[in-house]
Amino acid sequence: MNAQRAVVLDGARADDPWADRARKALTEGLQAAQLRAEILPLRDLEIAPCTGCFGCWVQSSLWGR
Repeated sequence: MNAQRAVVLDGARADDPWADRARKALTEGLQAAQLRAEILPLRDLEIAPCTGCFGCWVQSSLWGR
């Protein structure tokens, strides 16, 4: 059976020691619950507001195929 997974969206600053402690505690708790945790530091992703271009909709819909 495949292990269940959890995604942690980490929005903390890189230099935040409290966030490091919280992330470590959360990861340990998820592992204790036999969940595989994947941490995504949002600061490393290029995230922008929607521009209303429908580009993502066209790519992911049947119309875009």
